[in-house]
Amino acid sequence: MRKKNLVCLLIGLLIIILIAVGIYLAKTHNTGLIKQSKEAAVYQDGNLSYCTRINGNRFQVYKAGQWEDMLIKGVNIGMARPGTWPGEAAISESEYYRWFKYIGEMGANAIRVYTLHPPEFYKALYLYNRQAEEPLYLFHGVWIKEESLDKTLDAYLPENTLPFDEEMQRIVDVIHG
Repeated sequence: MRKKNLVCLLIGLLIIILIAVGIYLAKTHNTGLIKQSKEAAVYQDGNLSYCTRINGNRFQVYKAGQWEDMLIKGVNIGMARPGTWPGEAAISESEYYRWFKYIGEMGANAIRVYTLHPPEFYKALYLYNRQAEEPLYLFHGVWIKEESLDKTLDAYLPENTLPFDEEMQRIVDVIHG
């Protein structure tokens, strides 16, 4: 039962991270990975600005002055090119870009990565989203040190939360340069 609770907690944290990154992107006027088109807009709620939200059980994107439901059709991207070891991180910017074009052509609108990727990934995604008719939204995971969680079985201990918070900040810094 404890492992099930831990999995639920980690999924909840990932959703919170995704929302926080979306809000941060909106606050910085989408100068990062999300393409700002003439149809895209940023919703203002007091001092808070954002372009995506979760409403009930639906993801929504703010476009042309209204919220639109968005069905997420995504592709998972790992760290390695097929035929190489994961630690090699041997994917070039042009390969990533070509993959993003294929992903967009097949009708997907999102990609998911589980951890920090090499700079070529972020450069290619930025370039793709600048020219694409429809952007690819990024669902970015944050790696957590599982050894400490397994040892303590308490995700709320500072020895677990502090490194996780630092890694979340690092991912946001990487995305925004």
